[in-house]
This record gives sequence, structure tokens and C-alpha cells, in this order.
Amino acid sequence: MSVLRFLVIFLGILAVLRWISNKLFPPAASTSRSTRGRQGSTSKTLTGRTVKDPQCGMYVASTLAVKLRSDGKDYHFCSERCRDEFRLHRSRSGSWTGAADAEKRA
Repeated sequence: MSVLRFLVIFLGILAVLRWISNKLFPPAASTSRSTRGRQGSTSKTLTGRTVKDPQCGMYVASTLAVKLRSDGKDYHFCSERCRDEFRLHRSRSGSWTGAADAEKRA
């Protein structure tokens, strides 16, 4: 009987914690079918308000993203650190021209 009581209390606590976390940190909207699974895409949501960082995979608001344009492609990052790591990795692999960089902070 005490094990059953423990499980009920434990599940109740988990439900309350999940409810609180959803109120504080609402889940992001799902991605549209047109951008899901495409390599090199920004993985925008249906509302177009978030983009995926290609370095760490984190979703960030497009207005707050650190942006990098190279070879006619736009890249969005959660931080300058991820942008710099991405740039460093690309320059070491030889697939980075670097000449056409245009950085901007939205």
C-alpha cells in the first residue's frame, strides 16, 4: 500500500512540475513540412519566428539571432561563440571561402 501511495504522490509531483515548466517555457511550434529535414536550411517554424543554429542545434528567435552570410547563404546562430566555432570548423575543413562574409546582428 505504501508503494502505491508513493507512486501516486510521485506522479502528481511530476505532473505539477511539467505544468509549471510549460507555463514558464512554452514548447516551440512544430516546423513546416517544406523546411523539415533539409540540410542547410534554417528550419523556420510555421510562424517564421525561430531559426535553428547549425552549430549546436538550438532554436533561437530570428530577431535575436547572430547572423552570418557567406556564399549567398544565410546562417543564424544562438550566440557569437557558436558563429565563431562554425566559422573555425568550416575554415579548417576547407569548405569556407570567408571572402564573402557579411556579419550583422538583428
